[in-house]
Amino acid sequence: MTIDTMFIEKLKADCPKAFETVYNTYAPQLINYSAARLSSLEESRDLVHDVFVSFYERRATLDLNVSVRTYLFAALKYKMIDHIRKNTHRKYYKEMVLSMDQHTEESVFDQTVYNNLNCIMDQEVSRLPGRMRETFILSRQHHLSVTEIAAEMRVSEQTVKNQLSTALKKLRVVLNRIALIPLLIWLLGSTL
Repeated sequence: MTIDTMFIEKLKADCPKAFETVYNTYAPQLINYSAARLSSLEESRDLVHDVFVSFYERRATLDLNVSVRTYLFAALKYKMIDHIRKNTHRKYYKEMVLSMDQHTEESVFDQTVYNNLNCIMDQEVSRLPGRMRETFILSRQHHLSVTEIAAEMRVSEQTVKNQLSTALKKLRVVLNRIALIPLLIWLLGSTL
């Protein structure tokens, strides 16, 4: 029996000392790995915390074919990818709106437009069909993988991929339509 197998068995038996040992062994390594790739130590700590929360919540059903270390680093990698993807998307639209005008008075207006765009997108997500909306939210807001979503919703991974693809296509159409609104307002405002 390997050390990892022993830790997994103890975790499944709800041994807090086993989880504490795994945490104390790997958390500093994971934080250093993440911090070297992200711009914020705080964000790195948050992501590592999320990885360990997920690991702890799944302890009873863990059936690892790899070492605990490999599992944790892979989980962190996917968390980091989701985090970067989410922040890049939000940052792009925020910068687009805020870069239209840097004046103090108008930056309040820009922030309002940005908030309205987010509100519109939230409304559009709520208009998606039920299972598609649920799939999208689990993917984009709860940062679950396709495999995790498929298991939770009890559907095939291909169904999850298809629903995500369709949802993104629908939202892209709306986003392309509403992304022009701030530009038009800015252009009209500068000609008045």
